[in-house]
Amino acid sequence: MQSAPCAEVVRRNRDVVVGVKTAHYRGAGGEAVDGAVRAAESSDSIVMVDYSEHPNRSYRELLLDHMRPGDVSTHMYSRGSAQVDDSGRVLDYIWQARERGVLFDVGHGKGSFVYDRAKPSMEQGHVPNTISSDIHGLSFFLPRAALPVAMSKLMMLGVTLNDAIAKATSVPASAIGRPELGSLSIGAEADIAVSFTPNSHRHPTTFVQQHLVGHTVNSDRRTPDETVPSPDPLKLDHAALPHFVVNALQSRLAWAGDFQRACQRDR
Repeated sequence: MQSAPCAEVVRRNRDVVVGVKTAHYRGAGGEAVDGAVRAAESSDSIVMVDYSEHPNRSYRELLLDHMRPGDVSTHMYSRGSAQVDDSGRVLDYIWQARERGVLFDVGHGKGSFVYDRAKPSMEQGHVPNTISSDIHGLSFFLPRAALPVAMSKLMMLGVTLNDAIAKATSVPASAIGRPELGSLSIGAEADIAVSFTPNSHRHPTTFVQQHLVGHTVNSDRRTPDETVPSPDPLKLDHAALPHFVVNALQSRLAWAGDFQRACQRDR
């Protein structure tokens, strides 16, 4: 991590860069996080950390010794970040980190939301500060990776609709130092997302976490525009999507298959 040039890029691009993220670092020390923190301090911005396990450094050390108040630990309910003990009790250092002002983010992509971690954590009050998805090459086509689905899972575990919306809009806007975003007010930027589902398409949410622990939980708590996740990650719910969306996704799926085959052929 070259902190000085990183900080300079942040300062030069304030309109689009809100902080520094470090992720997937496999080294033994805290170089990546400490470098990100130095860059953030020099650019007056925040740090987001996607923690990677290593026998020589712990999640506890990350939260208590390296991260600052206002910095964000994402993928909070993943297997890689130790948040509960074998009995399901939230570990003491999690509460200490929260008291220090470290923020916790969902970051739900293909495999970053473990039901056995999320449920006991939320029952004890270890609730995410912010709700986000994690769209990448392996999660783009999975119904459970969309932000409305992630919000619905948190609602199923006890978050109210109003809080779910705030945790996906105004709260993260404040966390990145852009309080003018994520809300509707006179004179504010028109940062608007409209979602709806016709009454004929309203149905209970089925929570399928097949890639990790195989839990299926039925619930009728859902955001207005969420379609039911399918156990088949590539199966589209045609009835709940406009035809042009279905056609676009099917074309993208076909393109992805062609691309994958081309990559295999070129190896």
